Amino acid sequence: MPYQDYNWVALFILAGIAFTGVALLVAWLIRPSRIAFSKLTTYECGEEPQYTAWIRYNPRFYVIAIIFLVFDVDVVFMFPWASAYKILLFGIPYHFEAIGLPAFGEMFIFLVILLLGWLFAWKKGAFEWV
Repeated sequence: MPYQDYNWVALFILAGIAFTGVALLVAWLIRPSRIAFSKLTTYECGEEPQYTAWIRYNPRFYVIAIIFLVFDVDVVFMFPWASAYKILLFGIPYHFEAIGLPAFGEMFIFLVILLLGWLFAWKKGAFEWV
């Protein structure tokens, strides 16, 4: 049977689900059921909360986070590409077909899009920290 090897995968998945379910059930059975007010408060590194959780944040923080993600994705994409560029260019040592020029073109397009995003953020003043 061609699909007989997948039985082990299905068995592994079922065992993982069963193990998780049993662990959650045992934890639910042995947990203490006394609910105290101190257990229901927000925990902030051992300090008492100063404000409610519904305070307003400056949108600059979100813009900074998005800019960080853009450059983080840039590094995640560029580092493996730069590491494998010799293989992409010459097709060695693993007998890969050389795709150097298309790979370079794809990276160039990616960097142009990234540069346009950076210029847009700069024009909007996203890099003004104060």
